[in-house]
Amino acid sequence: MFRSQLAYKLEWNGGMLLAVPPQYSSQECPACHHIAKENRKTQGQFECKSCNYKNHADVVGAINALERGHRLLACGEMVHLGRSMKQEPSEVSQFSFN
Repeated sequence: MFRSQLAYKLEWNGGMLLAVPPQYSSQECPACHHIAKENRKTQGQFECKSCNYKNHADVVGAINALERGHRLLACGEMVHLGRSMKQEPSEVSQFSFN
């Protein structure tokens, strides 16, 4: 009920609601994407066991949710965990028309 009301209000005001999967969003490192429950030291403290990235656990969850939303918009697919299989070109080709 809350989600449908929120979506309605956002559409009314020109916005859009994207629902992304929340699984492991506060256990996944936004820097190196290592997922481990040990990354979450306490309710509010996050420290990646792989790369030592540190931040508040809620901030980490928000960063990961935002990135998942960006991937959904950019690739047109729901990416549950990990990177999208779709990739952008690594370089821009230049064409010459004679």
